[in-house]
Amino acid sequence: MRIISSMCIALALTFGVAVATAPTASAEDQGAVEVKETNTDKAKSAAQVKADKAQARKAAQKARAEEAKAQRKTHLADAEDKRHDNRIAALDKRRKRLVAQQKKQLEALDKQVEQETARHEKRIEQVNQI
Repeated sequence: MRIISSMCIALALTFGVAVATAPTASAEDQGAVEVKETNTDKAKSAAQVKADKAQARKAAQKARAEEAKAQRKTHLADAEDKRHDNRIAALDKRRKRLVAQQKKQLEALDKQVEQETARHEKRIEQVNQI
């Protein structure tokens, strides 16, 4: 390598031809900085894409959770309506049964009142005959 460099210098001096010099350290450093910046920009954009995907995934998951919550709410409301309707039907059935039972009891009570009234009148007649 030294021999080639020396020959290039000798030729340059002899013929007056300027030899292209190797890039200086500062130019190499600047190129390295540019490459580093490009890599950093790529890393930032890759990180941004990853963050955007994570955010989209999070938003989709939140939407699914909201939809599941709405379905659960609807299901619970329907179940409560069904339970309420069944309970009201059972209470109405009980009311009809109790009303029928009360009607029978009142009829029996009215019959006992008639019997007692008739017995009372009969006894009063017997007492009056003495």
